[in-house]
Amino acid sequence: MIIGLSCLIASICILLLIGSIRETCLIKRGGLLIVSVESFKKENGRYPISMAELGWEETEAGPLYYQRMDALPNINDSTNYEIWFGIGLGSSYVYQSDVKKWNKHY
Repeated sequence: MIIGLSCLIASICILLLIGSIRETCLIKRGGLLIVSVESFKKENGRYPISMAELGWEETEAGPLYYQRMDALPNINDSTNYEIWFGIGLGSSYVYQSDVKKWNKHY
């Protein structure tokens, strides 16, 4: 019983550590995407329409997603964008260019 409980606790700790490492890696990768987006804007006077326009692979599977805000319905804002990735069911980390920081969204 004690050994089983110890294994369970160790497994939970390992899963939490793996999740934390994944989040850190995706935030760093997102930082590279932010640099690409901002460089593109500096060179072209506008934000890119998609990650593909930057030369980044863009798939439905992610793990990173980019969206210029004017691509959303009823929003006419080409001066801001978001980058995000999922961290669990219904949860994500989102970078908002207007506040220039990552936030967890639940």
